[in-house]
Amino acid sequence: HRGAGRHGAAILMYHSTTPGHRQPDWPWAVAMAAFRAQLDFLQEAGYQTVTLRDLCAESRAPSDSPRVAITFDDGYIDNLEAFAALRERNMCATWFVVAGSLGENPSWPDDGRPLGRLMNVDELRELQAAGMEIGSHSLSHARLTNLDISSLRQELRDSKAMLAEIIAA
Repeated sequence: HRGAGRHGAAILMYHSTTPGHRQPDWPWAVAMAAFRAQLDFLQEAGYQTVTLRDLCAESRAPSDSPRVAITFDDGYIDNLEAFAALRERNMCATWFVVAGSLGENPSWPDDGRPLGRLMNVDELRELQAAGMEIGSHSLSHARLTNLDISSLRQELRDSKAMLAEIIAA
C-alpha cells in the first residue's frame, strides 16, 4: 500500500464471498465482512477502482491517486453480495465468468468451491448496467494450458461470442 501508484495499479483477485465474519476454508474465498473491510480501507486510503479494460487503456504514467482493479473469477452467485458492497461505495470491478455454465451449478470438480449456481444472464446484465465489466473465463472452466490449440481456440472464441451476445442484448 505504501508504494501504491508509483508502479501502476494493484490488482486484487477474488472468487467467492461468504456470509459473515468467519474466514472460509476454501483459499479462494473471503468472508463478506473482510471483503467489506477491504473495500472500506481502499476507499479511506484514496484508491480509485478501475476495470481491467480501463486500466489497459490508461497510460503507464504514475497516477496522482492509487488505483486498484478488483476482479472475480467464475461468476458464483455469492458474488452478488460483493456487487452490492461495491455499488454502495461507488466502486467497480471486473467479473471473469464461465460462459457455458451461466445460471447453472458448476460442472468442474468440487475442490471446496461454493455451493450453488453461477450468476445468470439477467444478473450479469445488471452488473454491466451498473458499470461493472464482464469478461471471459472460458466456456467450460477447462485448464487452458492443458488444451490443444484447436480446443483452446474453441473455448476462447465460443465464450467471447456468447458473452458478447448476452451483453449486447
